[in-house]
Amino acid sequence: MNVQEKYQLYRRRKGKFYWQENGSKKQATLGTDDRREAERLLKAKNEAHCQPALNLSRRDPCGVDIDRPPTFSTIGS
Repeated sequence: MNVQEKYQLYRRRKGKFYWQENGSKKQATLGTDDRREAERLLKAKNEAHCQPALNLSRRDPCGVDIDRPPTFSTIGS
């Protein structure tokens, strides 16, 4: 079964690559003029859409945000 991907790649005249959402036609830059890098970024964007669990990769197994510093408390000062 061939499933159409949510985002497609295109290039503007100035050489930068952009993505476009197929449904809403929303567009944004991929921030590169290198085709390989643009294809890699677009593939990651499509995979993240198809497998939302991959978006949780920034969390540790306990469900704590890795990007946030830990908070400490003192018990019974």
